This record gives sequence, structure tokens and C-alpha cells, in this order.
Amino acid sequence: MLPLVDELLARGRRPLELWADRGYDGAELREQLRRRGVEPMISKRRRVGDPVADGTATVRRANRRRPRPHDPLGRHRWPVERTNSWLRNWRRVATRWERQPERWLAVIQIAAAITIYQTLERSFR
Repeated sequence: MLPLVDELLARGRRPLELWADRGYDGAELREQLRRRGVEPMISKRRRVGDPVADGTATVRRANRRRPRPHDPLGRHRWPVERTNSWLRNWRRVATRWERQPERWLAVIQIAAAITIYQTLERSFR
């Protein structure tokens, strides 16, 4: 993630916030982002031994019931995650067949345009 942020800063783009899921949770990453002037909005992991709040939903993983804590930042990331999911429904986007970057970009742009069109068409019905 840090090389991406560095590239943005080198191009003169300074994001105010960076939203990420629990996979990026870490004190060192948060500190590095703050040094670059970017406020990290990263969900916190539940550490082993942390108490689980009463009424927390559970999910079955590896034949065990595990707590599924509420992620207050998840609702802000959801539009991006949903859009990525819609784009991955396109086979040529999910599996990169094109080797040339220009063609790959064209495939993504066409898939995005058709996805947006279909979404708008559904919303006006």
C-alpha cells in the first residue's frame, strides 16, 4: 500500500484519508501513513483474547462458531467493494487474458461502462 501512496504523492495527489479493511491493520502502517500526511481509516482486528460483546453475530468457519464483530467502517467501503465485485463478474476482468496494458485498460473501461449502464437502467425501471 505504501508504494501506491508514494506514487500518488509523487504525482501531486494528496489523499486526506485512506480507507482499508482489517487485512491492513497494523501500528507501523498507520504511523507510516500519518508521516505522509494521510489519515488511516483502517478497521481494527479483533485480537485473540479480546472480549466479545454480548449479542455479537457468529459465523461458521472451519466447523467452529466464531464471532463476527460489527465493522463501523465497513459501510463506507461497501460501494467500492460492491463495484469491484460487479467488475469481477466479467470473465475477462476476473482472469487477465490481455498482456498489453492498453488492452487491459480498455477491457476494464468497457466492463465499467456496461456495468454502469445496466445499473442505471435498473434504477429507472
